[in-house]
Amino acid sequence: SANGQTMSGTSFAAPAAAGVAALLQDVDGVLCSWPEGCRAILLASAARNVRDGSWWHDVINRVDGRDGSGAVDAQAGVAIAQQRRSRNATATRRGWDVGTLASADFGSDRLATFRYRVSVPALLFQPTVKVALAWDSAVTSILGLPIASVLTVDFDLIVRDSLGVQVASAASWDNSYEVVEFAAQRGETYEIIIRRWSGTDSVWYGLAWTTTGLEFVKSWDLEQLRRTRLTG
Repeated sequence: SANGQTMSGTSFAAPAAAGVAALLQDVDGVLCSWPEGCRAILLASAARNVRDGSWWHDVINRVDGRDGSGAVDAQAGVAIAQQRRSRNATATRRGWDVGTLASADFGSDRLATFRYRVSVPALLFQPTVKVALAWDSAVTSILGLPIASVLTVDFDLIVRDSLGVQVASAASWDNSYEVVEFAAQRGETYEIIIRRWSGTDSVWYGLAWTTTGLEFVKSWDLEQLRRTRLTG
């Protein structure tokens, strides 16, 4: 569903997804030059599945995820795009970043030497964390026309809790993206780790994450309560 219409087929889905990507680029102009960032945000913000409860439900039950990562969600994507974060920054509920992954960014354990962190609000009930990583392939072209696209590196996603316990991972080998989604704990902070499984090339990447759940008390309610206490 988009623009008050509900249809099916790629002829409707493609312009809808392109429109959401344009909205993300309007939020932060950096994304105009980083398709990897746009793709990561689109994957992380996608949530509603047409055929099942969630994309992750299909994954853990080894059912073909016909909905992919879920239906595009413009509002959720814009919320992520509004919060670009840097490597090793403090934890936030949602965020994204883009950059280059080179050999110097990884230790002997194959893990990236930097981290991203996601926080789960204490007043968010039934929270779910979703993280997406996207990177580019090596494209061969003749006279400006692409004739081949080859993956030269294989990355994995790992998520650990504040105690260092691994709570989620994604380690496919034939994609230029990885997505993890898991039931989170309220008030917890998670660490997002990129692992380079194979390859040595430097590639561009985008990473995005978000925390969703039931909010019985909105942030503006808390602010209003704080002001009432100050003036009451």
